[in-house]
Amino acid sequence: MEGLRTPRVVVIDDRLDEAGPLLRVLATLGVPAQYFTGNQQELPAAPFAGIRLLFIDMILEGMDENKPKEAVSAVLAVLERILPSDARSAIPVIWTKHAGVVDEFITGWRDRFAQLNHLPVIVLDDKVQMTESPDALREQILKKLRDIQNLRLLWAWEELVHDAAADTTQELSKLVEPIENNWFAGLTKLLAALAHAEGGQAATDSQGAVRSLFGALDKIFEDRLETAAQTRKAAQQSESTAGDELAAIVKSTDKALSGDALAALNRLLLLELISEGDKEPLSGNIYLETGWHSDVFPIGPEATIQPQHLVEAAYSKFDSGRLDLLIAESIPGLLEITPTCDIAQNKAVYTRLLTCLFVPVSFSDGQGVSLRRSDANERLGKLALSTTPVSKLNGIYSLVVMAIPVVGIAMQKLRSCQPAYRLRKQAVVETQTWFAAHASRPGITNFPEA
Repeated sequence: MEGLRTPRVVVIDDRLDEAGPLLRVLATLGVPAQYFTGNQQELPAAPFAGIRLLFIDMILEGMDENKPKEAVSAVLAVLERILPSDARSAIPVIWTKHAGVVDEFITGWRDRFAQLNHLPVIVLDDKVQMTESPDALREQILKKLRDIQNLRLLWAWEELVHDAAADTTQELSKLVEPIENNWFAGLTKLLAALAHAEGGQAATDSQGAVRSLFGALDKIFEDRLETAAQTRKAAQQSESTAGDELAAIVKSTDKALSGDALAALNRLLLLELISEGDKEPLSGNIYLETGWHSDVFPIGPEATIQPQHLVEAAYSKFDSGRLDLLIAESIPGLLEITPTCDIAQNKAVYTRLLTCLFVPVSFSDGQGVSLRRSDANERLGKLALSTTPVSKLNGIYSLVVMAIPVVGIAMQKLRSCQPAYRLRKQAVVETQTWFAAHASRPGITNFPEA
């Protein structure tokens, strides 16, 4: 059932006669929910990503309300099977007749899921009465959720993503031409046409065909998401109190985040961390000096990229006492800018890489150094990086990209090299455009006035 398994709301209650009214109320709100009795044999093989609300009964089958520690331990064991360890947006909603267990649960929850302590624990009142009064239960749920309006803006966006994906599937389904009354055969032919349009000859094996198909679907999806984000959902959310609060902060003078927070946000927007072993040579990959074989990139005065060579090419003004430290602390690398379509269609026999330098932020804030010329990648801003299995960078850095020198390497060789980061699409396009303008600059011969 791949593709259909991720719920956003979960209800845990060992008695269906008590869970039923809650499930029906959620249904009237247009919110589908995954129901579990708490039986360990019925729990998913792996936790669900994307859970936002958990309606939780405190006393599951076989538990005694007079033994709250044991009862809570059983509930937490169920939650550990459902929630991933890195969950950051799941809110527990206590749904119980046993008020005496609530404090014990909150303590256990705060201890077991400490990464969620920034979020509230919601307690619904009077389960017995609520199961008999659906309207009251509905109103209580809506009232309790009003205090998390800002988080609900993110929920609205997530729903928008789902709707855009569903709309993409719906529109494609309308285009299917059945083959001998076989709709699925027609669907396969349509999907094959999309894969071929995206990947060309790269789509002639199983892995390449699926990758190319998803690339084509992404383009259709992105258009629908962008359109919907600017119209339907944005209009709906602008009428909420969260929209008012958001607008008020934007208009205020107190909207700036700290430098560290902005650098972390920039990294999220612009730079993807690459896992060890992921060596797919994609446009935007950044290969650090320690991420390749020393004989692969012959550049500069020595066999490999030398920090001093790049520092001197990038910077014109030095405080002599800081030059050695700047060279020692900066990390050189190569940025892959081969057009994505050439890579996708296996046309890139040789790749194109620009030299780049990760410079600690202390050196790029006007403290004794300045760039030789305006660099497009200065506009990326500061990037907060932390040590990973494939990168030793740890701190806040500026990424300086240079148009000279340019490196070419056989694609087959690049496949053996480990990238550390990957620029996201908007940053790759920005860099490619900047480099294209630089590369196409013809220069002129003239006699300027003295």
